[in-house]
Amino acid sequence: MKRAHALIASVLIAAGCASIAKAFVNQPIPGFGVNEEMATQLGCDIDQIKADAKTYKAEIRENGGPPYVVIPRIGDTGCDVLAKLGRPDRVQTIQTAATVGLNLWYNTGSTQTYDYRSHLVTLGPDESETRFVVTSVVW
Repeated sequence: MKRAHALIASVLIAAGCASIAKAFVNQPIPGFGVNEEMATQLGCDIDQIKADAKTYKAEIRENGGPPYVVIPRIGDTGCDVLAKLGRPDRVQTIQTAATVGLNLWYNTGSTQTYDYRSHLVTLGPDESETRFVVTSVVW
């Protein structure tokens, strides 16, 4: 299973989850930039991600819009993270003796005013090792 998780991580990176820093970075947008290949690699249904993203967008509007963000919680699935935050700006593979996980980085703020922050969501395999779940959040 460890090898399968490493393969998933490398495909996500190749699929365009990793990107070069932008001149201006705004808030993460629910479901934005998530494609079918990326969703499939995390065992997600792209249509469900889009439906969930609509719900999160409504929640953001109800709370005054940006800078309000729906922050992932411990135990959320990788699918939940993609629906809540969209495509990550950077993906890193974490490999330990026991497992393989993913670091998903999201950037907010403006690089032009130097009000720029990086946020980290770490995913690891769940108990059944069939999907990734959130194991830590640094926001």
